[in-house]
This record gives sequence, structure tokens and C-alpha cells, in this order.
Amino acid sequence: ECIITEGSKHYQAFPWRTPEQKWHGLLAEMLLQRTRASSVVPIYEKLIKIYPYPEDLAFAPINNLEDILYPLGLKWRSIYVQALAASLTVLGNVPEKLNALTALPGIGQYAANAYLAFHTTKRSIMIDSNTARFVCRYTGNKYHGEIRRKKWLIEYIDRLTPRKDAQRFNQCFLDFTMRVCLPKNP
Repeated sequence: ECIITEGSKHYQAFPWRTPEQKWHGLLAEMLLQRTRASSVVPIYEKLIKIYPYPEDLAFAPINNLEDILYPLGLKWRSIYVQALAASLTVLGNVPEKLNALTALPGIGQYAANAYLAFHTTKRSIMIDSNTARFVCRYTGNKYHGEIRRKKWLIEYIDRLTPRKDAQRFNQCFLDFTMRVCLPKNP
């Protein structure tokens, strides 16, 4: 309850939080991997404006995608973005099961869990560097870059995430930790 209350005070109105199409949400989660959300906003908005449908992006010239992603330092990711769009064009929709999502090009555990946590009604846990840092500080554990893969942390966040209203909790937890639990601000 406390996380929802505090997180609501720090709500971030990112454009992918209310996407026009499901695949826009998955595209955003792919772009957000190891990238600051504020940096992704203009790139995401440009991508969905120029390529509103997966088939548009699937057949786009690769150098156009590289140019769009270049400001994020993700020029190399353009191949995966295009492959994801091509796969979604064939599938016709975005899957809503973890194993089906991680089978898509460029979608790993983080992006798949984030998609499920934020863009579906399915309960999923959300672990990023900020939420992991918060839990480490709260529990007295040492934080390091690979901690988010540790079984104890995954189990802890799973217990913390409610069965009902998990999507709202995940957004509030992420927003709270993004703004309050900074690397140099314990």
C-alpha cells in the first residue's frame, strides 16, 4: 500500500504507458533495456509516428532505423527492432505468455516481464536496476549490476508484488524507485 501511495506521487506519464497498439508497448520495453526512460521518449515517439504498424517497420530501410536509434547509442539494436517487427507481422499480434515473448527477436527476460507487467492484465514482477537497488538497500544487501538475476531478489519482489492490481503496483514501484532511490542517493 505504501509503495502505491508513494509511487502515485511520482507517476511518470510516459507515452508507452497508454499505447495506441499493443506492439508499441513491446517496442518501448525493448528500447528501455539498459536505457534511461527520458532518453527513450523522443525516439519511441518518432518510431511509432513513422512506423505505426509492425509491417511498416519490418520493411523499413535498415539505415533509417539506425539513424533513429543512433542518439540512444543503440544503432546496433536496429536489426533486432526490425526482426521483432517482422515476427509480429507474421504472428499478427503480441503474445501474452512469457516463453512466447522471449522467443521473439530482441526480447529477453526483462523486456518480456516488463511487457507483461505493464501492458497486460497478467501478474508479472518488474525488476530493473532501480527496484533492485531499492530492495538491496531495504534488506541491507550489497547492490551490483547482476543482482537482479539472483534468486533471493526475484523471490523477494515476487512476494512484494500483490496478486491483485499488480500492474498499478509495478508502475508505482518503478516510478518511486526511479525518482527516489538513485544510485548516489541512499
